Amino acid sequence: MADRRLQVFHAVAKQLSFTKAAEILFMTQPAVTFQVKQLEEHFNTRLFDRGHGRITLTPAGDIVLAYAERILGLSSELDVRLAEMTGEIGGSLLVGASTTIADFMLPSILGEFKSAHPDVRPRLIVANSETIETRVAEHMLDIGLIESPSHQPNLETEVCCDDELQVICSPRFPLAKFKEITPKQLVDHQYVSREPGSGTRSHRCLLCAGGHRRRTDEHGDGAGQSDRAQWRRRDGTGFRHRLGRFGAQGAAPGRPRRHSTQAPADTGPVDGVSEGEVPFTPRDHLRRFRRGEAEGTVAWRSRRETPARMIRSSANSTARPIHIRFDAGALRRNHLIARRHAGAARLWCVVKADGYGHGLARVVDALAEVADGFGLIELENALALREAGVRQPLLMMEGFYDAGELPLFAEYRLTPVLHRLDQVEALRAAALPVRLPVYLKLNTGMNRLGLAADELERALTLLADRADITLMTHFADADGPHGIAAQMARFHALRAGRDLPVCLANSAALLRYPEARGDWARPGIMLYGGSPFPEVTAESLGLEPVMTLESELIAVRDIAAGEHVGYGCTFTAERPMRIGVVACGYADGYPRHAPTGTPILVAGQRTRTLGRVSMDKLCVDLTDLPKVSLGDTAILWGAGLPSDEVAAAAGTISYELFCAVAARVPWVEAD
Repeated sequence: MADRRLQVFHAVAKQLSFTKAAEILFMTQPAVTFQVKQLEEHFNTRLFDRGHGRITLTPAGDIVLAYAERILGLSSELDVRLAEMTGEIGGSLLVGASTTIADFMLPSILGEFKSAHPDVRPRLIVANSETIETRVAEHMLDIGLIESPSHQPNLETEVCCDDELQVICSPRFPLAKFKEITPKQLVDHQYVSREPGSGTRSHRCLLCAGGHRRRTDEHGDGAGQSDRAQWRRRDGTGFRHRLGRFGAQGAAPGRPRRHSTQAPADTGPVDGVSEGEVPFTPRDHLRRFRRGEAEGTVAWRSRRETPARMIRSSANSTARPIHIRFDAGALRRNHLIARRHAGAARLWCVVKADGYGHGLARVVDALAEVADGFGLIELENALALREAGVRQPLLMMEGFYDAGELPLFAEYRLTPVLHRLDQVEALRAAALPVRLPVYLKLNTGMNRLGLAADELERALTLLADRADITLMTHFADADGPHGIAAQMARFHALRAGRDLPVCLANSAALLRYPEARGDWARPGIMLYGGSPFPEVTAESLGLEPVMTLESELIAVRDIAAGEHVGYGCTFTAERPMRIGVVACGYADGYPRHAPTGTPILVAGQRTRTLGRVSMDKLCVDLTDLPKVSLGDTAILWGAGLPSDEVAAAAGTISYELFCAVAARVPWVEAD
């Protein structure tokens, strides 16, 4: 919730290092520098002095740091308090693990953990046990899994499991014939050991302390490696864990060893990241991670605020009954319909405006394996997707807003849509270290964004040696009577003689005009189950609703003829009626201007709304639904009730319904 620039500045100020701050924040150093520079420009003063290989805070920086700590602390407290009221909030969990645990144990542990907590995104750091232990103690990691007990008093430690060390060697090595090997037998043989700080090395040290001298061949490059690396020295031996793939001799006496899970003894955030406070005890932290328990209501808050608002109510939640049901399967099936209409063209899945109100992270996750690329306009969201591991091309559909953003476009491999000549000139002047793919948007009749005909030649000349160019336009009435013919003619005239790829079709053009497929298409509303055509239903196009807004009846009453319903007395009963009150209002995103008669489903039966929509409630007609009772489900739009129909009754479009859903409405996954 707090300003991202302030969070980045706080991390740099606490670490006094751009590099360490970047590591903590899972950002690149240039991205950190860019955020700090923006904050300095905002305050019109330097916040850091840089020189002699180190940085220090300026007097202005000291003041900003003091306020940043207070602001970020209050922001974190607010997030936690609201999370406790609304349910579980997903986010990042910084996990550290020693190499062996990361290689052989953690995949299954993480799999079970993700099943129990699907909205938490573990981020893994692999190092030796000592390094992991230190990072947990310094609040650079939330939790660590290491190969030896911890003796640091400020850490909570629990034993995960035991394993057993074994000696590995070539089948031709003299020790290979023994089933078990004593330390005494190892005295005359070299072996590959681990680097200082390794849990395996600590066992070697114990053997040496017992009087068993041995010659070691210690390789830094072999430290923490898998069996493959341990077999490099085919004339020697090495220690490894029983968790590996190959057979080996056991040590006699056996060398059992315990693996431990660690978390900080206090509940403070990872150093430099105020958003990451964990609102439960460290022992809960350990237990949840080890066993994947789902008790309680609050999980981990993301350190990098994602655009999505994934909130899950606990089983015994006392929250309002309203929620949104998100159907990832429907989203993928709608994408498949777009794919069929696109032919050989590739698809930019348009996810701007927080995935049309469905949650950017949620939508991208559902389409991650099928999308060719994603289209959006918000730079901060594009950076968040990259930092979350999204590798598909990202099309920035309004380009850059300031030339200072261009280094980030290069660093994060973003594709800008340039629609003004000064943007083209700025890109050429930027002298970026990479050749960017660039879309040139042409104004062919919508008269909103786009280069004019006399600007195109200049733009192509300026970018000839700087960018890989695709030509693009946007249709004004692909869903209406004007169609696309006039704009297509202008586009082809501008493109004449230029063998450049093109990107043309939005949802309406993709569904209606095969000639507009081009090399790339940009499906938007159709992905989310809305029809781009006012006269054609989504169902007839084969599209399914991805978002279903559901609630319940929280009151039922009888009224006499002549009585009014709701604010302003805009509805008057002409006969005795039975009405219900649904827990949904304009503060949840339902359109306040929806009139009496807007369709709604109650207990699976169609009826209508009555009177004005209130902030938290709306009234419905139950007169002809005698079996409907308190607590029955009401569907405001979605499965069984097309959003387009509700939108039309309210004098708007489904796009607006989706994008207007309020943050307070929880989301759940469809069965």
